[in-house]
Amino acid sequence: MHQKYLFVCGCPRSGTTPLVRLLNSHDSLAIGMERYKYYASSKNIKQINPELFKPENFFNLKDNQTNINWKYFYDELIDKYQSGVKYLGDKYPHYYRYYQQINRNLGDVKWIFIIRDVVSIAQSYNARAANPRDRWSPQANYQKAVDHWNESLIDTWKYQKNNPHPQLFVCEYERLFNYDLDYLNSIFQFLEVESNSKTKTYFDELKQDWLNKKATKISPTLKLNEMEMEYIQQHAKFTLKDSLIKKFSQPNLIKAY
Repeated sequence: MHQKYLFVCGCPRSGTTPLVRLLNSHDSLAIGMERYKYYASSKNIKQINPELFKPENFFNLKDNQTNINWKYFYDELIDKYQSGVKYLGDKYPHYYRYYQQINRNLGDVKWIFIIRDVVSIAQSYNARAANPRDRWSPQANYQKAVDHWNESLIDTWKYQKNNPHPQLFVCEYERLFNYDLDYLNSIFQFLEVESNSKTKTYFDELKQDWLNKKATKISPTLKLNEMEMEYIQQHAKFTLKDSLIKKFSQPNLIKAY
């Protein structure tokens, strides 16, 4: 069977990790967790090739490839690899910098680019930057959040502009994780796989966590002040975000649940 690949990317703190967990609940999908993140640079990107997705390499975690070595995560993928899956792939937020290169390396690639509200991302950047126990850079605050958010939008827009068939789905974080089953199904239709009960069950299990988070008030320490909000309003590329969603999000596909 011809092997297809799926890569997930987006500005850091946009929800790439829960999205991958959700995708991996489907029998036809097996996506790594920043499996080859250390190859995501201009000098190393050529190393991401089909050989790396063979089981003898994919499950042989190496320090020069990743620092995410969650045994339980990869144990859940082994059986699927042995039985065969439609899509293999990886997620790393900054893969958006290398759309074209990864396409050339692997041949048949689809992309899911996730977008989250920039204010929520800025709050998360601030919280991690202020935490002395976090290895997150103290300089990676709300301003860096806006920089990365804009960069991800610009690179994604350039990619689609230069490709007549970009094989791209722009996923709205707030819509998906508000537990819109029709929207989840639109992702499956993009991937040309049938929805199944396992994914719906996993989706339902996550719903309560989402509701709990929505009901929890934001800590005063996380709220952005007036100066920070003004900076975001002046510098974030909201129009570009809206354009990408309008062109590459698919909200009106047929229900399957």
